[in-house]
Amino acid sequence: MVEFYAATEGNVALVNVMGERGACGYFPPLLSFVYPFLLVKEGESGEVYRDESGRCVVVKKSKGIGMTGGERGLLLSPIQASRVYEGYTDKKDTEKKIISNVRREGDMYFNSGDILVTDARGFYYFADRGGESFRYRGENVSTTEVSVCFTGLVADVCVYGVGLPHGDGKGGMACLTPLSGGVDMEKVGERVCSSLPSYARPLFVRVKRGLGMGDGGGDRGDGGLPVTSTFKHLKG
Repeated sequence: MVEFYAATEGNVALVNVMGERGACGYFPPLLSFVYPFLLVKEGESGEVYRDESGRCVVVKKSKGIGMTGGERGLLLSPIQASRVYEGYTDKKDTEKKIISNVRREGDMYFNSGDILVTDARGFYYFADRGGESFRYRGENVSTTEVSVCFTGLVADVCVYGVGLPHGDGKGGMACLTPLSGGVDMEKVGERVCSSLPSYARPLFVRVKRGLGMGDGGGDRGDGGLPVTSTFKHLKG
């Protein structure tokens, strides 16, 4: 079994040919000039973060090993003659995935929409979807990381950030669909406190049941959380 990272409409792909556990791809750091994709900082609203000159900021190179060894970054791949981006059938959807003036005036990059982490050896790890994280007390909170914490304790979970009056950033909200026997909040609390750093622990918990239609989505028919037409959780 070989793990890989790719997207049907994208122009970048990575393969974990060495079988590193948890990695979705590998590329030797010394050959970065051959395949110049980037991991750049993400803004608070899901867009790319730009410095005072209007350019994207590449995340710092990692000196560590594994997923915890590096800084999270949004994966961008240059659009060039050798790396064509054909996009979608809808021109507007295609244009939404193109970011210009990333490193220099006039350049164009494909925005994968995915947050990855790379370590010092050149292994890449999937961390989150772009726009799925939020900031709380100066720290980035991965909704994927928080959601995984609830595995086995609930039937479904949707994590997102909510605005705090007079607060710094957003506080975490965990919206839960209980198992048939309900939610054991004591076990949930123990898992959250033992698995997540203090800034990532949800401040609020909502237990929902019997939700069906969502904006643009269909009726799941299972009493679960509402989803969009592409089966992504509706947040809010």
